[in-house]
Amino acid sequence: MPPYANREKDPITLASVVATALTPVNESAVAGFGAFKHLLLFLDVTAVSITAGTTPTETLEVWIQHTPDDGTTWDDVLAFKTSAMSDAGTEQHIGEISMNNGTPAAPAAIQTGGGSPAFAQRGNGYISDDLRVAYDLTEAGAPSARSVTFTVTAVGRP
Repeated sequence: MPPYANREKDPITLASVVATALTPVNESAVAGFGAFKHLLLFLDVTAVSITAGTTPTETLEVWIQHTPDDGTTWDDVLAFKTSAMSDAGTEQHIGEISMNNGTPAAPAAIQTGGGSPAFAQRGNGYISDDLRVAYDLTEAGAPSARSVTFTVTAVGRP
């Protein structure tokens, strides 16, 4: 039995990150999602810190990925994109993945949320046992330093 098969109401943390680099990053995989047919995913940006620059902002793109072949390839199944966040900004996003007869579906377009919880998107497709978070941080206004703190959690339902 997968480790989270009986934890349908407990949140599972996929990633807890302080992002500072402007390069795409893949977080480690988290196992135990194969028993779920529905997943609610939450992106919570809790802190943005930007130093100097001309009206600097940060934009965070986050992808939830699954692997159909035990980690050889990773496919996007859900995506979040924040607004252009300034210093001390916060955002929350909600997304859902639902099983679609066991057939993977193309990821939906990236949607944006807002300062209060906003529904991000639905991705219909296959939920593999392993999921991971990938993200990319971009900026405008040439800040001299930046950090964006965020957490991605999931709540599953068999």
